[in-house]
Amino acid sequence: MRNRWQLGPGVLATMLMGMFLSSPCAASGKPGAPAAPRPLHRYHSSIPLGSEVFTYEHESTHQIFSVMASAQDREFEGQEIWLDGDRHVLKTSGGKLVENYPRHVRFRVSVCERDSSYLIDAPIPIATHANTFDEFISGLKFEMVVFHALTYRTVQPAKVTHIGIPLDVPSNERIYEVSFDVGDVPITDRIVMHVLTDQGERLAKFNVDLF
Repeated sequence: MRNRWQLGPGVLATMLMGMFLSSPCAASGKPGAPAAPRPLHRYHSSIPLGSEVFTYEHESTHQIFSVMASAQDREFEGQEIWLDGDRHVLKTSGGKLVENYPRHVRFRVSVCERDSSYLIDAPIPIATHANTFDEFISGLKFEMVVFHALTYRTVQPAKVTHIGIPLDVPSNERIYEVSFDVGDVPITDRIVMHVLTDQGERLAKFNVDLF
């Protein structure tokens, strides 16, 4: 008489076959095969770089404002971040690897009054010699720092343009278009754009980190 816990040959074979078919290696047919490359994100010609919030303080004036930036270039349109094994790569819309940044990189920088009701973190106070908020935001400067391994170089803007409200009209908002000629910069280098006060002190920084 068979023990009630003993399985017959047919039942045991069926169980073993089911375990084999349900295992990940058996399902893929290639034990240990790396995952196929896949896209993670697609860029458009304008890439948001984030924002930072500050407080302008002068005598009795306290003005909360934000600095927002985006990188803009036609070459960015359609570029995609791909996960290839354990590394990220950047490809064009045609599937070619991107090897360099665009030679001419353009930024749109918006500086405007901010409603404190929606703030999560306390804004950073700014020391300035400007007598008014309009004077302060109208005199901002810019630079770019290109990092290569342990070295870096600073690039000055090729052109700075005010967009929107003319400078001779007082305003709580200024929009800049800032262009840099960075030359041939490998995509593996790191590019950082600095927004400076009229005294040359760093106000905000934005990383152009594509992948």
